[in-house]
Amino acid sequence: MSNSDIRIEQSRSNPDRIVGAVLRTLPEYFGFESAIVEYCENARDKKYKTFVASIGKSQTVGFAMLVVNSETTAELWVMAVLREFHGKGIGAKLVDAVETEARKKKCKYMLVKTVGPSQNDPNYFKTFNFYLKQGYELLMECDFIWVGSFCAMLLKKL
Repeated sequence: MSNSDIRIEQSRSNPDRIVGAVLRTLPEYFGFESAIVEYCENARDKKYKTFVASIGKSQTVGFAMLVVNSETTAELWVMAVLREFHGKGIGAKLVDAVETEARKKKCKYMLVKTVGPSQNDPNYFKTFNFYLKQGYELLMECDFIWVGSFCAMLLKKL
């Protein structure tokens, strides 16, 4: 598979189905059904834009959701790529798509939240390091956003 085989498009219909289907394949990252349901509800809300990664004509392999939080800041709300496609450049292309959309909206910054490194979760170490490679910097790590889990807030100047 080459990078040219990966297609990123904004979802026009049923993004909630894509979100739910992908998230449910990744219980090591998204193990709470209530959170998956909430992300699906977000995908139906017009203020969130869902970008879908596909290979070929119809094989969906991941998605990313963008929300604009203020005049200056957008947030990569949630992103997931099917496990067998990790490390193939799909996440980077999804990040690029949401950042491009944020720039179109005149946002100056992108925010992303993930489980913080102090949680010592090997899966989320990979996630945290992925965002660092995409140019994000750790803004703060705190324990008041997600009860029982440290949240790392990362920021990137667009």
